[in-house]
Amino acid sequence: MCPYYEIKAEYRTIILDNEVKVLYGKKRPIVIGDDKSTKKELLLKFNENYFKKQNLDNSYNEILPKNTEFIYNWQFNLSQGANIFLVKNEKISTKIENLALTISKKLGIRFCSIDIIETVDNNFLIMEANSGVMMDNFIELYPSGYDIAFKIYEEAVLKMFE
Repeated sequence: MCPYYEIKAEYRTIILDNEVKVLYGKKRPIVIGDDKSTKKELLLKFNENYFKKQNLDNSYNEILPKNTEFIYNWQFNLSQGANIFLVKNEKISTKIENLALTISKKLGIRFCSIDIIETVDNNFLIMEANSGVMMDNFIELYPSGYDIAFKIYEEAVLKMFE
């Protein structure tokens, strides 16, 4: 069993042969009221790709009071409404990359995705390492995501034949 950690942020790295090819953060689907917009409108602004496909009930037509936080989902899963953000803090990105590369080397895995959490007390911990690299949601949510994913998969396949 894993102990409970209060998570501030979650990050995903895609690694190929000890090189981080992609690093991004995942933002939970949480919106803040403005006294004008419905929950549904705020969620659509947060992640239109996901929420336009959801069949939200009438409770989402309620106007959210100013500064009121609405948590749609506690998870950071892109398939559950979370969204992507770029990691702009170089100190954090370096820490995440080093941790992910250490794990991929220890596991002896050439191509993988490694998810890392940042706890509210600023600790960085490995959440999971996946040998199946899926970038479907990245492609859908990130501008030029298709091109980035295509290049990574192409490189991975070509390396298999070296």
